[in-house]
Amino acid sequence: MAEESIRILGVGVGVIIIGALWVMCLFLCIFCTAVTGGARNSGFITFAIALAVTLFLVFLPRQPLAPPPELDMTIYDGLFYWRLAILGFLSISLIVGMVGVLKHYLAEPIYAKALKTHRS
Repeated sequence: MAEESIRILGVGVGVIIIGALWVMCLFLCIFCTAVTGGARNSGFITFAIALAVTLFLVFLPRQPLAPPPELDMTIYDGLFYWRLAILGFLSISLIVGMVGVLKHYLAEPIYAKALKTHRS
């Protein structure tokens, strides 16, 4: 029988690590928007690193998957569809927000300087 993994508030340590990683990525992205110069776009690099670490942790689990124990009871999740609706709404909001950020920060307008006029 496999050992029980450590659980924090009912979720595994990997979920806590991924959550902390994305919170730190969010704070670093917010911090990098106030920075000037070449470090301004480093928020996108932190996003890419957090995405790579998340994919690594998701697709390469620490322990092999064991078959679930046979249960006599079937538990139905009545809120599954509502969670899917909220997840869809938040995903669309994230995409719209990222497009707005890209539009605001990467496509800043460059204004022409006024020509100097000579008064005679």
